[in-house]
Amino acid sequence: MALSGPNFTSAFGRHWHGIGVRVDAIVGAVSRPLEPTMERWRASTGLRRRAPLVVVAVVVAVYTLLFAVLQWKRHEYFGTFDYDLGMYDNGIWQTAHGRNFMTTRGMNLFGHHANLGFLLFVPFYWIGVGGPHFLNVMNLLGIVATSVPIFLLARTHLRSNWAGAWLVVVYLAHFSPQWMIQETFHAESLALPFVVGAFYAASVRRWRWYWVCIFGAVIWKEDIALATAMIGLAVGLMLRERRVALATIGVSMLWFVLATRLIMPAFDQHSVFDGLFGPLGNNSTEVVVGAVTDPGPFADTVLCHGFWDGSLHEADPGRTDIVCPSGQILEEVYPPPRGFATLMQPFGYVGLLSPILLLVGLPQHLVNSATMQPFTWDLRWHYALMPFAGVLLATVWSVVKRKRAIVAWALISMLVVGVVTTHDRGIGPWGADFSRGYWRVVDDPTNQVYREVMSEIDGDDVVSTNYFFVPHLSHREYIYTFPNPWRLSNYGAAGSTVEPPDPATVDVVLIDRARLNAADQMLFDEVRNSGDFEVVTHRVATPPDRVADLYLLRRRAP
Repeated sequence: MALSGPNFTSAFGRHWHGIGVRVDAIVGAVSRPLEPTMERWRASTGLRRRAPLVVVAVVVAVYTLLFAVLQWKRHEYFGTFDYDLGMYDNGIWQTAHGRNFMTTRGMNLFGHHANLGFLLFVPFYWIGVGGPHFLNVMNLLGIVATSVPIFLLARTHLRSNWAGAWLVVVYLAHFSPQWMIQETFHAESLALPFVVGAFYAASVRRWRWYWVCIFGAVIWKEDIALATAMIGLAVGLMLRERRVALATIGVSMLWFVLATRLIMPAFDQHSVFDGLFGPLGNNSTEVVVGAVTDPGPFADTVLCHGFWDGSLHEADPGRTDIVCPSGQILEEVYPPPRGFATLMQPFGYVGLLSPILLLVGLPQHLVNSATMQPFTWDLRWHYALMPFAGVLLATVWSVVKRKRAIVAWALISMLVVGVVTTHDRGIGPWGADFSRGYWRVVDDPTNQVYREVMSEIDGDDVVSTNYFFVPHLSHREYIYTFPNPWRLSNYGAAGSTVEPPDPATVDVVLIDRARLNAADQMLFDEVRNSGDFEVVTHRVATPPDRVADLYLLRRRAP
């Protein structure tokens, strides 16, 4: 890995031998005066090995502390929501109490997704540690823990701790991990270090750890198996470990089938994915069959949804077999990041040097791009984390497998420049969106009013409330996001015939009327004036404080 030596002569081949000789001569002339310094560098264990470990530890610690504080404030200042933090917190709390039905979502926890890893959190709920803050910390730790296999890939294959340190910095500086932390808890964040760790373990032929990582990944969500299957494909094609590859693909696909055809239907007959794909199919099975038998509509759909470069476009006139964007979404002034190429851009498209590893995220990105829901195309949300895993692995592997150190460091320099020039896409204090309301960094008197009124609600009350109150009240058997249960909204899977909850069972209605839309305001007024409830508290906040019109209604005794 020395800087001097015939690095380019052999690389250029015999037809360009002369150019290679001249390039080597230039490199030699530049590097020879540096040899004494390089010798001292090689002899200094502290500078080469210990210092980068300290750098990584400090960077990761500061990054973790920064985002932990931002997460904590966001929740405490009522900036978190029912979907998905309140929903998951309620579901895991229900599971810890021998139930599984998420009343916020109208689905069973394991019918919504095969998140069997959530069972690991149940003991923490038994001892009173589990809750929104706990889940957010787990989400954050999953993201930062991915730094470990990234560092190990560089230390093992480049034999450079400094290269590992820089790759960790580059990873954390990419906009994707930052947004995954901001979004609050999702299972994909816990799977990410295992997905990356699996490929590292395979690259050093540590098969026991490899299988630990594969199983550690798939327990978090059923569609993670699509990514691990692609890990198996990469192990076979790139590392020539065909038996391991076949076993990985087989285990992953078996788990995916069991999860989607046995486990999830055992809890809910209708999938959360049903109805998302429009004319492509009523469910994921129909979409896959259609994509194989008649790929045209599927391909046209994902392309018009910005699959590659994020650009959206309308369908050709007269087409009814696809649904493409139209109207307001095509006129966005500040469009969110979309498209696979956009994920690669901060890394300078270096991942294109390892295209097989890009396949790790391809299945999920295809699914995301095929739905009619724009939020699944948006790279800021958890749907994009496995596509990012593919980009991350392809990028890191492209760097660490360069035969010449000078080439590897040139690529690392490209990555650094890339994340610096795209830093404003992140959601940290350095990002353009930091001050646009995605975080809640300042408390205000209105929040104190919220806290005082919430303290009047008993732990066993059946509650219907605003979406942003749900994560603060989710440790109870029945909690609904208003207008549920009076009018069903985002309740149950698409096509579900789930029995609507009985509004007569609601004990307490906690509503900031100023935060409702016009239709929900009218419904709330009907509930308030129905005679079934008495107004226990009515608090109003006006400018310069944040506007609030807070009601606490309690059902009248029979």
